[in-house]
Parts: sequence; structure tokens; C-alpha cells
Amino acid sequence: MPKARATGRNDEIGGIDYGRYCRVVDASLAVERRNQFFQWCRDELQAFLPHGVLIGIAGDLGRLNFRTECFFEYGASLPGGHENGKQLKAFLAALLKCWRCNDQAPLVFSVEGGGCDVCGFGEDEMAPQGFSDCSAHGIAGPDHGYGTFFLFLGGLDEEAQRRARRLALIVPHLYATLNRVSRAERQAGQALAEGKRLSAREIEIMRWVGAGKTNQEIANILNLSPYTVKNHLQKILRKLNVANRAQASAKLGRASSTERRGAVRVLNS
Repeated sequence: MPKARATGRNDEIGGIDYGRYCRVVDASLAVERRNQFFQWCRDELQAFLPHGVLIGIAGDLGRLNFRTECFFEYGASLPGGHENGKQLKAFLAALLKCWRCNDQAPLVFSVEGGGCDVCGFGEDEMAPQGFSDCSAHGIAGPDHGYGTFFLFLGGLDEEAQRRARRLALIVPHLYATLNRVSRAERQAGQALAEGKRLSAREIEIMRWVGAGKTNQEIANILNLSPYTVKNHLQKILRKLNVANRAQASAKLGRASSTERRGAVRVLNS
């Protein structure tokens, strides 16, 4: 049986500092709020897996019906002018297809490093978007159904195989941490909504407001008219005693505007 080769550090294997990895995981367990999640990304996660922008998508990954959130590490904008989310969604859809055709294995690409041997994803998709490198991995349900997928842009300063190992290690904990934060927000919003006697339809509309959807988009999703959605929102504002939909969303426990500013932006998809 082969013996492990000494590396000079008893907590480093294959170039990965497992002591730091354990600290990242341990710190994630204390994260309960959106601003704490952002701080964890900036500190512990950044130290373990350097990146410039973290993008998370959640929904039906198989049918490409998902919601997108961008976590800007230092308040920077996305390269390539993706502020409306349309170009980004197309890029993510192509990346998701690549992930699935590679049996959901971690993906690491750079403009100089070549593309996917299976589907050809690579420089032709990245260069027009202004992305120099990307690393991605996710958690999917049975038959490639509902799940969460994370894209890291920038920060690639090591060989692809090591980066892929980091993704395999950290993404399950990233998923669990963000899921815990989102669940706490939903529970807080549900509790307040019930206390304010919001109807089931009003609660549903506020969930889509929290996702950054316009009245027209919510109407399309719920098969309602924009006028009906507007009327529901007016009733919600009166019940919550707030002036606008942003205040209503914050009051219902979705990430407040002060926590989100410079940290999280929801892109319409």
C-alpha cells in the first residue's frame, strides 16, 4: 500500500489547506442572515476560493427556469455589460448544459486554457462576455431537476484540477449556508405576513417582488392581469403600512435594501 508523501504541512493535501477548509465550514455554521452570508463570502470563502464575483442560481436547472442572484465582492459591476441579466442568463444556460453533459462535475475554464472536450464550451462563450475565467459547480436533485448552481468569476490563480477539488469541497457548504439564510427569510416573512393577515395570493406576489420581478412579470407567472397584481400590491402596502414595494419586501424579512446594497443584486430572469 503506498504511503502518503509528506508535504511539509500536516493539514495540506494536494495543494489544498484543509485546516483553512475546516475554518471556512465552521464559520459558515454561524451564518443566519443575508449580511452575514455576504461577510462570510468576503472573508472565509474568499480566502479558500479567491473570486471576484459570485453568482448563484436556483430553480429548475433541467428546464433552465431559474432565479439569479449576483454577489458582488467589492461592489464592482459585472464585466461585459450584463446589468439587465439577459446576456448573463444565456451564458449560464450554456454553462449549465456543459455541467450536465460532464455528469455534474466541477467546471473550470479560462480563455487561455481551452474548452470542454465534450460540448466545446469555452473561449467562444466566455470572451464575448468579457469573462477571463470561470469556475462553476452545483447541487441538483434527481434527474437534473430543481437545484442550485454557483458560478465564480475571476480569481483563478491555480491549475484547473486543484480549483475543481476546491469547488467539490466547498459548494455543498455554500449551498447549505445560502439555503439556511433563504429559509430563515421565508419563515420571517411568512410569520409577519400571517400577523398582518396577508392572503395566500398576496404572500405569493411578495415572494416574486422579493425576487426582483416587475408587475408585468408577476402577472405572467401567476396568470393574472397587471392591473390585478397592482391592486394586490396596493392592499399589501396598506396592510404593512409602508410606502412602496421595496419597503414591503424588506419588512417581510427578505434581504433589506441596506444589506443588499453593494452585496447582492437580483437580476431579472
